[in-house]
Formats: sequence, structure tokens, C-alpha cells
Amino acid sequence: GDFAAARLQFEQSLSSSRTIGDLGGQARSLNAVAATLQKEGRVDDARAKFEAALAIAREIDDRTIVGMALNNIANIVKDRGDLKKARRLYEESLAIEERPEILQHMGNLYGDVGRLDKAIEAFERSTQKVPEFPGGYGGLGLAYYRRARLPEAIEMFEKAIALDPDFITARYWLGIAYFHRGDFEKAIGVYHALLEVAPDFTVAWYHLGVAAAQKGDHDETLRAFGKVLEQNPRSFVANYRTGVAHFHKGNLDAAIGAFRTALDINPDHKRARENLRSLEDMRMRFS
Repeated sequence: GDFAAARLQFEQSLSSSRTIGDLGGQARSLNAVAATLQKEGRVDDARAKFEAALAIAREIDDRTIVGMALNNIANIVKDRGDLKKARRLYEESLAIEERPEILQHMGNLYGDVGRLDKAIEAFERSTQKVPEFPGGYGGLGLAYYRRARLPEAIEMFEKAIALDPDFITARYWLGIAYFHRGDFEKAIGVYHALLEVAPDFTVAWYHLGVAAAQKGDHDETLRAFGKVLEQNPRSFVANYRTGVAHFHKGNLDAAIGAFRTALDINPDHKRARENLRSLEDMRMRFS
């Protein structure tokens, strides 16, 4: 969206609130200005505006805006790597109101430091507060996946997607969960559905290619890794898997070309060099 234009509107609202002495309006407008600055990538400016909103909200005892500002500052602090301070800010915000998105952020923080029991607890609380909150189920799915509890992870990802069909992260991890369970057909189906929503999601094309290769679908392997190579021609795995797929389809020249490119990227890959040597010998015998 046009975040700069939106910010200008919020700044005008802020100016009007200052003119009439509306402190609540100032705090709300500062929060909105900060959010647009953050989306523009102006993170330091955003933090300053969030902190200004927080100061006014504390002055007028507007607990809702205090909680929102604390959460927004915590998100910035977390992204900067100060997890201890971010946790304190999230806890302060949650003490005001247990909003599901803040519980989700807290769960993400615990997951980032490997405290999966605490992460699961936070995500469960978010879904208890709002049973229709997809972010909580997505977080639970990822925590269960990290615990290698694949059936539960799949169940949670599917719940998240049912609530929000455009939940790209949940679709992505659902595909990975099916793949690691050995259900390549379902993983492929998930990636197909994901790529209908996000056709430029290169990592999803990559995982689709890997799943298709495991299933032995060489045409789908070539199609998927072809999309990867459009974005990243120097991907070793995409070139190598393309070579393998072409070999299985009997396209020796194409396979040789793909293996040569792969070895140009990673000259020390033993299997690629052996495959290339075998194919070149085969072509000489039959030429």
C-alpha cells in the first residue's frame, strides 16, 4: 500500500488533535503514524513515535493505547535482538490486556530461544482467548513441528488455514510437515495450493521441487526447479536436481548441461561429478 500517503493523513489528524488539546487523539494518531513509518522501513522513527504515544497514554491512563504501544515497541526491540527487554515489554502489555496477537508475539519469542513449553503455553492461551485466532494455531503448529510432533503440527496448521486461507506461513510449514512425515503427495498438494495464493514464493517452488523429486515426478521436478532458477540461476540444488530429472527422462544433453552448471557452482560435489562423468561416457558410447 501507499504507506507514505497514509502517514500524511495520520499526521494531519495528529496536528488537529494537538490544536484542540485532545491527548487521546494525539496518542492514537502517534501510534498510527509510527505503524506506517515501520512499514516504510523507518524503524528508529517509528520507535520514537510509539514511545511518544506511550508517554501520552500513560499520562491520561489510556490502558488500551499503553498496551498497544508497549507491544509495538517490543516488536521492534525483539527484531533488534534484545529479547530480554522485548519479553519484559510483552509481559507489561499482557498485564494490561491479554490480547491474542500479543500472546502470539510472546510465543514467537519463546520459540526463538528454544523454550517450546512456554511457547506452546502462550499460543494455547491466545486460542483460548479467541478460538478463531489463526496466528495462535499457526504458532502451535510450528512449536509442535519443532518438537517432532508431526500429527499435532499438521492438525494445528490445518486449523490455521481453515480460519485464514491466505495464511502463507501456515501453508508453507504444513507442506514441510507432510514432507517430513513422508507424505510427498500431500506435501505437493499443499505447495500447489500455496503457490496459487503466492505464485512468486520461490522457497515454496524449491520445496515443491524436492517433494516432486522424492515422489519420482520428474516433469513436476523440472517445472518447480525451473521457477527457482528463474529467480536464482546459481542455485546448486536446483541445477543438480534438474540434472537428475533430465537424466531420468532420458534427456542426456540437458542433464549434462545442468550437472556442469551445478559443478561450476560447487566444484567439490562428488556425486555431481560422478554423474557428469557417467553421462559424458554414455553419450560418447552412443554418439
